[in-house]
Amino acid sequence: MNVIRKLNYYLLIINYLFNIVGNEFRNEFRITLTEFVTKHMNQKKQKGFTLIELLVVISIIAVLSSVTLMILNPQTLRDRAQDSNRKEDLSVIQGALERYYADNNQYPLPADAAFNAAFTTGVAWTNGAITYLNDFPLDPDIAATPPHAAYSYTQTSQQNYTLCATLDAPGPDDVDGNATAADVQFCVQNPF
Repeated sequence: MNVIRKLNYYLLIINYLFNIVGNEFRNEFRITLTEFVTKHMNQKKQKGFTLIELLVVISIIAVLSSVTLMILNPQTLRDRAQDSNRKEDLSVIQGALERYYADNNQYPLPADAAFNAAFTTGVAWTNGAITYLNDFPLDPDIAATPPHAAYSYTQTSQQNYTLCATLDAPGPDDVDGNATAADVQFCVQNPF
């Protein structure tokens, strides 16, 4: 109501001024002023967005998020992280095997009870009073439920061993794109 009072007040002032100027100009101006007032008084203020605007924004967000997921591919990132963890685990086990070799002048036999228990259950690997690993690393995929035999250890002689892990994703050696057993097997051997 305040707006209408102000408009009436301004119309009175304009009418007074136009009485001074003349009737012709006043009639033209009154028509346009009346049109202006009715146009803006009848127009409702719009609040919010239209349905079309919302649908366009939602579709753009959906396209961008699907493209981002295709590029980043969380499963591949998870597999690569676990493969990196497996390689680090083999490096830790390899260090413990080298300490064992320095103490005993040979690598442990796969049938050695303490080594086998640590290798399959993840407990500490000790030989007498010497602890080689406090917690034996386990494969990230099966670390929660026993048995934990994802890493393999073979001893070819007292001076040689091979320690292997099965990777989730093929490495850079896989040029043909077909993952074979050789592509996903990562092995380390004694450094000598």
